[in-house]
Amino acid sequence: MDVRVMLRLSIVFFAVLLSCNVTAKYDLEKIENSKNLYLKTPKFSGVIFDPNTFTERISISNFTPTADEIYKAEEIFNNYLKTKKTDQKGVMTNTELIKPTSQYYRQYFGNIKSNGEKVIKLNCFHKIQANKFSWKLREVLVKDGGNAFFQVTVNITTGECYDFYVHGTA
Repeated sequence: MDVRVMLRLSIVFFAVLLSCNVTAKYDLEKIENSKNLYLKTPKFSGVIFDPNTFTERISISNFTPTADEIYKAEEIFNNYLKTKKTDQKGVMTNTELIKPTSQYYRQYFGNIKSNGEKVIKLNCFHKIQANKFSWKLREVLVKDGGNAFFQVTVNITTGECYDFYVHGTA
């Protein structure tokens, strides 16, 4: 085979390989005495809550997000942090109030809206706070706490974020 043909085939092969959507590596473990799942990746970690676990939010439209849906939500959220200053409701968002997102654990709660869109609520808290809660089994609910706690809702159907909320201080 001609060297130029071989080079072209190699370039095409690598271009195809790079364009493939390769799912990122992650560990997914079952939480003991629970239907919740612990998702650990190089960039973020959190618990995917089974719909029957979060009793404060019981609804027939709750769902358990997949790891791929969580990756999509995280990607949308990180793009939101870099680019958006207002959410879909026109509310100004100061994303500089929080620390780097890698310093937070997450709790993921899935819900399907009446129009069929899937949303995932990210309930985030600083990793140094983790030992204060049974966060892998129950939703972390706090008053105040400053930027150690924040929430955001991510619509994985439309690619939008809203209801970004950083806790205040007492």
